[in-house]
Amino acid sequence: MGDHFDSLSDGEVTKAYYWFWVSIWVYYTGLFFAKLSILLQYLRIFMQKKFRWACFGLMALTVICSCWAIFSGVFMCSPVESFWDFSVPGKCMHRLGVWYSTAATNAFTDFATALLPLPLIKGLPIPKSQKIILASVFGLGFL
Repeated sequence: MGDHFDSLSDGEVTKAYYWFWVSIWVYYTGLFFAKLSILLQYLRIFMQKKFRWACFGLMALTVICSCWAIFSGVFMCSPVESFWDFSVPGKCMHRLGVWYSTAATNAFTDFATALLPLPLIKGLPIPKSQKIILASVFGLGFL
């Protein structure tokens, strides 16, 4: 680490790509569980039937998108080793296309998760200042 990519040996490049491959699917798995935990917490807090259906729908979308992200990260190349070892002949999916599609779906589910509880805050029987603070707390998901 800290060396320019052009100065790395073939073994070091292979090792770097291997750990990059590992980081892809570990990252997507962690992201999935973080979103799922937030949505499950919403189900504990909010009891409105329409909200719960929307939450279950967003959970289903999150599961589908996360499965795509995880499995496309793991099995981007066939055989899998050809992702990090260029001496292994194989065929890979279009990497940028896969990464942009997973980034777009992750951004969409992030925004949907952050926006989902905001309409319910409007109807709460609490002072306006508390509604603003509560909406701000939920709005922190945009950061």
